[in-house]
Amino acid sequence: MIMKHIYRHILLLAALAATLTANAARNDIHYISAWGGVGYSGLVNSYDSTKFIGGVGGMIGVGYEYHHKRFLLNTGIEMRMFTSKDKVRFPQIGYYDNKLDYPDFLRAPLPMYDQQRLYQFSNFSEKQSVGQLMIPVLAGMDLGKWYFLAGFKFGYTLYDNVSQKADLTTSIYDPMAFEEWYNITGHGADTDQPYTNPDKIKNKLGFDMTVSAEVGLNINAFLSDSWNEQNNKRKHPFFMRASLFIDYGLPNLNIGSDEVNIASASADAVSTTSVHQSAWADSRLNSLLVGAKFAFLLQMNKPQPRKQGGQKQLSPRMVVSVQDAATDKPLSGAKVGIYNPVKNRTLTKTTNPKGFMVQRTPAGNYTLSATRVGYLPTESQEVVHEEDLRDTIVFRLTPEPVFTCFVKNSKTGEPVAASLEFINTETGKQAATVTASAEGKAVVKLPYPGQYSVNISATDYLYLSAAVADQGGTETYQIDPIEKGKKIILKNLFFASNATTILPESEASLQELYEFLRDNEDVRIRIIGHTDDIGTEEDNQKLSEGRAASVKANIVERGIKANRIETEGHGELDPIATNETAEGRAQNRRVEFVIL
Repeated sequence: MIMKHIYRHILLLAALAATLTANAARNDIHYISAWGGVGYSGLVNSYDSTKFIGGVGGMIGVGYEYHHKRFLLNTGIEMRMFTSKDKVRFPQIGYYDNKLDYPDFLRAPLPMYDQQRLYQFSNFSEKQSVGQLMIPVLAGMDLGKWYFLAGFKFGYTLYDNVSQKADLTTSIYDPMAFEEWYNITGHGADTDQPYTNPDKIKNKLGFDMTVSAEVGLNINAFLSDSWNEQNNKRKHPFFMRASLFIDYGLPNLNIGSDEVNIASASADAVSTTSVHQSAWADSRLNSLLVGAKFAFLLQMNKPQPRKQGGQKQLSPRMVVSVQDAATDKPLSGAKVGIYNPVKNRTLTKTTNPKGFMVQRTPAGNYTLSATRVGYLPTESQEVVHEEDLRDTIVFRLTPEPVFTCFVKNSKTGEPVAASLEFINTETGKQAATVTASAEGKAVVKLPYPGQYSVNISATDYLYLSAAVADQGGTETYQIDPIEKGKKIILKNLFFASNATTILPESEASLQELYEFLRDNEDVRIRIIGHTDDIGTEEDNQKLSEGRAASVKANIVERGIKANRIETEGHGELDPIATNETAEGRAQNRRVEFVIL
């Protein structure tokens, strides 16, 4: 009968699993699960004459678990085993009427007296060992690092064994005696004898239904990313859980009541029945099992798109957020590139006013990038896209650096309206040109990253070449007004070794000199050449004169009248640094001009 009942539940379980599998979407997940637990247990009662102590219990089970997004459904077959202990205070003393059998030689001279043998228990305890076969039906939610399940368990008690221990005191009451007789061994009236029931006792337990709940941690969520990545590559990934649980039986665990007393006696022995089946006990109990549990789940399928109504199921969503790295504000209009290496194709989407981009893409590996006008490009991100991402992919873009500078008169500190030309010193090419306002302020965005210098020119002022230290910073440049006798060194002017031929790298410096003379038509200058002290004084003199003449010829060729330029050569006579080092000699080999 019991096996037939169990077999019916197994068939129902199989039908439920088949229905779920048939109707579930292909991207739902199915698991085979196994679990075990241990904890505190008992058959809870509320008898006035008993003290509930409880015991130790456990469970093992196998089953099936179904996941639809975060929803969980768990069922299976579970074996529960637990113990329970009660201490008993008897409401009465058990006794038995008996006429003692005296020896024949005592019968004649003595009358026959009615005597009674009385029994009294102390330190009486009863222990139950219970085994049940249960079918859990639990539902809950998977919340990432933790989860919970709640529901019911239905089952039947397969076995229940009862053991009892006590101290038994036996006494004899005789009407002719003044008091009860104790420790009369020959009559079996022993004090505090160890007592155990000589017969096997079984509670008549039947159908049981419990309310069950558990809450715990998904252990895989706390393992390393590399471990989870390798696990997910398995044909059947496995997952582990640790939880706390409670099973509390509804008050319908039936105990058969035969209207029997706790103790009965015969001429030869005293016997007891189960506390839970005594005439003064309640016939319904609550089973209890609470403790810790470990579960192992083996994933049986990989999520796949499915067709509904002839249409392919939508691919999982990819969510990208683009933000300003400086202010954390969302950036609308950013371009998000989704590169698929398998198809060698990039899909470009634009973020909405809230800075988000949502795109459904098939499962796979992708490379994502984000760009926006006015912001520096950022590093790409590698994304493994297998299902709906719970975490949004975030790009934080840094605004392009803005260089701000102020141009002032070096003598008075007043602002100067000037022209500024920015040169990339690595390529020698012009990067940008701007004009400082009447307040002497200029703002420019230079391509990042790079090394730059700036050439500043203004009417009635000497031009200035300077380095840009920080293309995202602010600097102030002091330019000198044109004054007679002012001497300026032409920087970055290069000649062939020991020759007067100007090298192409000198173009920027020569253009600066030309523009200065072009913008200041009334200015006349004298170009002076200098050398180091290597070689003879005569050769150095000729070399310095030739180099000054070469510079004049270049400027005249650009359109400046020759009568505005004079030339001289001072050879090695006017050093500005030591000639004992290579660095010093390089400084002495120079060309400069003087305002006339």
